Amino acid sequence: MARRLATAALQSARALVPRGSAGGQALCLASASQASRAVASRSATVAFGAVLPLRAPAPAAFGGGSHAGCRIAAQPASSSSREAQEAGDAATTDRDEYNFADVARWRSDFGFSRRQHSLASFGYTDDELLEWRKPFDALADPTGSRIAYAGFEKLVLRVYHDVISDEQLQQKVRYFWEQFDADKSDFVDFGEFINAGLLFNVDFAKEKIRKDGIEATFMKYAEDSFMAEPHFMQLMSDHHFFAVTTTDVHKLVSLADQDHDGLVSLSDFVQWIESEDRVPAAKLNRRRRRAKGGAVAPPPPEPEG
Repeated sequence: MARRLATAALQSARALVPRGSAGGQALCLASASQASRAVASRSATVAFGAVLPLRAPAPAAFGGGSHAGCRIAAQPASSSSREAQEAGDAATTDRDEYNFADVARWRSDFGFSRRQHSLASFGYTDDELLEWRKPFDALADPTGSRIAYAGFEKLVLRVYHDVISDEQLQQKVRYFWEQFDADKSDFVDFGEFINAGLLFNVDFAKEKIRKDGIEATFMKYAEDSFMAEPHFMQLMSDHHFFAVTTTDVHKLVSLADQDHDGLVSLSDFVQWIESEDRVPAAKLNRRRRRAKGGAVAPPPPEPEG
């Protein structure tokens, strides 16, 4: 067990610095375990093919705080990702960027719990909420405060069209609209978007991985026959999750890691991909619907095990 834990820490350190960069490894190795828990906020300028307006300020350094001097070197961007970044920059709206007063308002309106420490299972940091707001804004109707069915349907059809059959596509649209529109208002607000967004992301990733081959996908990301949190971050980015955050990485690894040692083996990965989705949802305060005067939807059941 101790050896596997040490391996997990080493894998995290390797994944967080460029290969062949001895200086970078020396600088960041001591902080690798903490840095792997920082917000893995990649440029979320494209969510499933949709150009995202860059309204949330990007962190100046990976993780901020005590790690401000230990920047994580990014992989060279492909031409397509650079084009997407430029397109996202061009599509930036005229509205002011969000600030932490806006985040405080979201917490009040939707009852978002705050992650109190780096190992907490639930709750998002302020920076993570800003990352989640980007894809929501890209999908929102002209009011900027809600997602309508028409836009949501286009998203689902665009995401899944090369992965599942046309018949399954319509089933996905109906199923996920029910998951997102928890209060049956015919719109999805920001709280509902966060509450069901990770489930949507994981479902697509599993469908795509099953199509591409589970073992082949595992070998693409694994190092020394195991996957750790940094490898899951890369998998989430490659499968275009709405936001790649440390909180969500914790959730996925805890679900896939059968013996809870911080490492996911091939057998763990196969079992997770083939299993029914059980993604912990964000805990929302029941008072979140009072402003609308509607009934409060009951929170989703907690996952078993």
